[in-house]
Amino acid sequence: RRSTFRPPRDEYRVGVRDVAEAVVPGLKCDDRTSMTTLFNRSALVVVDHCMTTTLEALVADVPTVMYWDPIRWQQRPEAEPFFSKLREAKILWDTPEDAARHVASVWEAPGDWWRGGPVRAARDAFVEAYAAHDRQWLTRWRTELGTLRNALC
Repeated sequence: RRSTFRPPRDEYRVGVRDVAEAVVPGLKCDDRTSMTTLFNRSALVVVDHCMTTTLEALVADVPTVMYWDPIRWQQRPEAEPFFSKLREAKILWDTPEDAARHVASVWEAPGDWWRGGPVRAARDAFVEAYAAHDRQWLTRWRTELGTLRNALC
C-alpha cells in the first residue's frame, strides 16, 4: 500500500513537505487532488489536527485515525463525551506514537476495525453532533431562504 501525504496549504515557511519526504522515502505528496477524491482512494486516513479535515474524513466514512495534543486542541465541556467516545473507539489519540501503534495494528484490514460496533457508534454520534451532512442541503437552504424572504417582505 502506498502512502500519500497532504501538506498544509500554508506551510508557514517550515518546509513540511521537505521534512515529510526526508523522513519517509518514497512518500507521495499531493496538494492538488481534492480531499474528497483522496478520501475515496484511501484505505485509511490519519489526521493530526482538529479542524475541517477531521469532519470531512468522518463524513466520508473512511477509516480514520486522529491524534492531537488535548492541551493545544481543547474542546468545549459539552463536547467531551463525544471526544471520549472517539478515544474509547481508538479513533482519537493524544500522541502520534499511540496513533501510529494503532495504525500498525489495523494496517492490514482497517475496514474491519472501522466497521466494529463501538467505532461505528462513536463515529456516528460525533458526525451527527458536529458534522451534520445532508445530500439535500441545497433544497433545504432554498426552502428556508424562501421562507425567510416571504416573512420579511
